[in-house]
Amino acid sequence: MRPGRKQRVPAKPEIGPRVALTARDAQKRRQPHFGLAKERPVSPMFSMICQCGFLGFWRVAVGPAALAWRRILRDGRIALASGVCLGSVAVHAQAPQLVSVSPPRGATGVAVNEPLVFTFDRDMDTNIPLVPSLPGIFVGNIEFDPPGVAFVDGVWSGNKRVLTCTPGDDWPPNTTITWRLNPVGSLFPLTSATGTPLGMVSGQFTTGAGGGGGGDTPELVAVVPTIGAVGVPVTTTVTFVFDRPMKKTTPVAGAIQWQGNGLDPARFSYSWSADGQNLIADYDGDLPALTMIAWRLNPPEATARLESTEGVPLPADTFSGMFTTGSTGGGGGGCDPDGIP
Repeated sequence: MRPGRKQRVPAKPEIGPRVALTARDAQKRRQPHFGLAKERPVSPMFSMICQCGFLGFWRVAVGPAALAWRRILRDGRIALASGVCLGSVAVHAQAPQLVSVSPPRGATGVAVNEPLVFTFDRDMDTNIPLVPSLPGIFVGNIEFDPPGVAFVDGVWSGNKRVLTCTPGDDWPPNTTITWRLNPVGSLFPLTSATGTPLGMVSGQFTTGAGGGGGGDTPELVAVVPTIGAVGVPVTTTVTFVFDRPMKKTTPVAGAIQWQGNGLDPARFSYSWSADGQNLIADYDGDLPALTMIAWRLNPPEATARLESTEGVPLPADTFSGMFTTGSTGGGGGGCDPDGIP
């Protein structure tokens, strides 16, 4: 500011004369005008802060919520925590799938004593018992139409992926049977080993005229190379001989289990003799040399079943054997498949 100049002072707003309020006037001013003005409600959060202090408020309200979020992020899901709905972001484990069933869906002429074999794409919880539904009483994890057609005994394979259901009594002959796994409302749903339930799946098959079992059951009567043979040529084809004609439409690759160091089961191709009693397994290339090769027909984990033309299956996990290959393709202890009687 330059010397000699006076500082400007802003004008003060005029204030009217002070009027003393009586207690009655003060009470009127606090009352709502024509019932339109209301007192602002006190926030519950503000009230809590006032009563508990900031640290107390953190312990009572903010702390549990923060811990809940921490637990939610750790578990990978949004859930209800401390009674407060925090949202819903579901993280679902992949449900198990049924990859095959025997008899296949829509099969006809099924033997009355043939088991139902279910194969899944992952390990299942084998501690869950197989419980058939009782109509009008409760819903189990397997049921049949018509109801009560048979009682089944369920057995899991060692790899926890194959469930074999053997009827306690024969299936009724000439009957279309519908099956369902994990029907709606199941009290004991089948689940994966990680606890994810199998979605409901169903299928049906039609039985034959009956008479399965006993003398009608097919048998393996010979195999080449013979069981226990050694020095078998690596070019040998394996031939299984049955006592009666067998069904040629069976996907044989799923009904035979092969084991051996360096052996690739996928390299076997299969063919039947004209009469359906000889099954020839031809390996693409030479068999592994100096190797013990084992085979098993209709193993528990089979995805298909060898059966007679009448639909009677070869007994499961009954016929097996082994042989040992030599070092070359010539000589050895093999025998000519054409010499089978």
